Amino acid sequence: MKPLVPLFVSLLCGSAIAQEFSGLALEARAEKATYAMSEPVTLTVRASNPTPAAVMAHADLSPSYGLLEIQIAASGGDFRRYSGWGWGARAARPGPVKMAPGDAIASEVVIFPAHPMRDGGDSPPVATVLDRPGKYRFRVSWANLGFEERIQAADFEVEIQAPSEEDSVLGKAVSRDPELAAFLAVGGSDATAVKAEKLLQDAGSAAGASHLALSLGRHYIEARDTKKAEPFLTRALNGPAGSAQKRKALLLLVQAAMMQTDEVRALKLLREAEPDFEGSVDEAVYRAMLREIGG
Repeated sequence: MKPLVPLFVSLLCGSAIAQEFSGLALEARAEKATYAMSEPVTLTVRASNPTPAAVMAHADLSPSYGLLEIQIAASGGDFRRYSGWGWGARAARPGPVKMAPGDAIASEVVIFPAHPMRDGGDSPPVATVLDRPGKYRFRVSWANLGFEERIQAADFEVEIQAPSEEDSVLGKAVSRDPELAAFLAVGGSDATAVKAEKLLQDAGSAAGASHLALSLGRHYIEARDTKKAEPFLTRALNGPAGSAQKRKALLLLVQAAMMQTDEVRALKLLREAEPDFEGSVDEAVYRAMLREIGG
């Protein structure tokens, strides 16, 4: 009978973890209340432990394994699951972590226009997201590692404004070209980067253009072409103070300076950017880079 004991204990522990997971709190909000139609929507998602005891959970607040789910409903419509590029594609299961009382984890998730919506499960895409002016309701939920339980944040609303002429140019180009849509989210080939540069010239004043510039900057950093990356990253700095876009561009500019062995410039960029990172989900990365460079 001894071999059955560990299994019995394991089953009991799994049940306890599932019950404790429901005691966690989930919050979600958009970075701002109003967006242009071509503009990616950035969400901040935060899970915390308000209970007096430690809770076994996991630290994956990204949608890559499928534990985080986002549903969107147009005004008066039904909720549909949003599925961005690479969502649910991660095969490795996240490891469990113990959240002490008061502990919290947070991440940012970007919703890209022209990416597919689904009715649920593995059903095929039925529409593209945020493709009309109006108000949209967002519903965010997070599952435990076994998918037995799911906690849900309070719904919130985002308004999509009518597009300018250049917003329409950018939005139509992305919706008609899956390679450009993927490039915005996860990058792509050099050939797609050339198309993205041409689009940036054609729709330079569109609200979503600065995020396209960020994607181009990231592409050229990965190609180790810092000279080509920097103008795009500098353009991406035009986002509001403390915005996710501006923080990502700053971190990539620091990376470019380090690749050029210009530690003085890298440190200057980091020190000047402290207000943008304070209290953000990127603060830990920022502090680590600051320590590494010697600030």
